[in-house]
Amino acid sequence: MKRRDFLLFRTGAASSVAELSCERLFMHYQQASTVRGGGDRLLESDAWDEESTSVQCGSVDRLFGKLTRELADADEVRVCGAAWLADARFAHYVRGVLDTFRRQGGRVTFGDSTDSGD
Repeated sequence: MKRRDFLLFRTGAASSVAELSCERLFMHYQQASTVRGGGDRLLESDAWDEESTSVQCGSVDRLFGKLTRELADADEVRVCGAAWLADARFAHYVRGVLDTFRRQGGRVTFGDSTDSGD
């Protein structure tokens, strides 16, 4: 049993897995990259973890900060569509979020993409 599971009274069966779509996240990143200075901009689309939601972000930092907070409740992140990480700046932000998640005791796996494409 992992220390984190013991402290939160979780068992392996009750672990939470979040699926991170690099394709969807990249689209949000592209839009957030164009926001400069002004007020917040509302971005509508599917969230990275199956629920449909709105993501408010005024900048790339806010977008990835929101992602970091949303992943805090998960035990594992399954990264899909890793080919989207070819963009070095985007990959830098994603790696930062995943590194933070790992430091907090989470597990990251890379799976086949369920995103549209190819």
